[in-house]
Amino acid sequence: MLLAPRNRPWLLLAAMAVLVGFYSIYWFAQLRLFKAEMASLQSGHSAVFDLKSKSVSYSGFPYRLEAEFIDATANRQQSDYKLRLASSKLTILRQPWKPHLFLLFADNPNVEALIYGKVPLHIVTKAAALEASLHLHHTEVGRLSLVFKSFQLPGGTWFADALTVDTFEIHGRALALARSLATAATAPAFGEVVLEAEGLKLGDSKPARLAADLSLTGEPGKVGGKSYLQTWRDAGGTIEVSQVAIDSQTLKLSGSGTASLDKTGAPVASGTIETTLPAALRSAMSGQAIEAEKPSRQPQHVSIRIQDGQMFLNDGMVKAIPFALGQN
Repeated sequence: MLLAPRNRPWLLLAAMAVLVGFYSIYWFAQLRLFKAEMASLQSGHSAVFDLKSKSVSYSGFPYRLEAEFIDATANRQQSDYKLRLASSKLTILRQPWKPHLFLLFADNPNVEALIYGKVPLHIVTKAAALEASLHLHHTEVGRLSLVFKSFQLPGGTWFADALTVDTFEIHGRALALARSLATAATAPAFGEVVLEAEGLKLGDSKPARLAADLSLTGEPGKVGGKSYLQTWRDAGGTIEVSQVAIDSQTLKLSGSGTASLDKTGAPVASGTIETTLPAALRSAMSGQAIEAEKPSRQPQHVSIRIQDGQMFLNDGMVKAIPFALGQN
């Protein structure tokens, strides 16, 4: 018997109610799993990072799963390095049907990175906001993107004046395929990194735009009690800078190069920079204020080299490099 036309809307509403009911059951089941993931981060035994906060709340129905942490601190402590993120409000979310893609939003983030060594590398930054996305491939990081708003690196160790950036983006992805196809004569590439910065300023300098493409070769991980960096160094790991460009009213350059660690754990690098403002380049590399300069008629090629804890431009020392890993 056919359903009377006047009853068909009710059948449609009933079907929709059943679908909403099933989806609600699915969403709350995913929320339970999401809460377990967040509890693991707060347990103090997570392999990712330890997360502490003043309070946490959950929301997001029906399209997402969202955890909001107030006065949050995330720490990752290893034998050779430490990372710390502190934020007044940290939000972690994912969609119920995408369990391997996480989004993170942090208000007023302060980021601290410390790499232990003979001469430790210590970096402290702050920003107005941070947006991040993490895509996991099984248990490994497949892609990671970080976007900082109003990024600041205080002056002191690296620069005489503070380095500020309106928008600073870091995008990285793993290259498992490149590792499997690498030849024995070539150190395998395991990652690519793209850097972009808009409104980059050193002290009171004119704002600049920065873009850089890097690839990481070698093999990450720990072997025989060595640190990640020591294992990477011993595997012939390098940072290949295929292209870097800075463009502003007072500094224009492009270049490429390669960097690694020597047997003592000190950074070594070599490359070539092309610019029509060589004096401004030297000022920027030495961490000094960039003065106005008349561009040269033809681009000049400037060699850059890092060796024995010092940076050289055309074999003239411009800056000490305050980091050395040391020997195992």
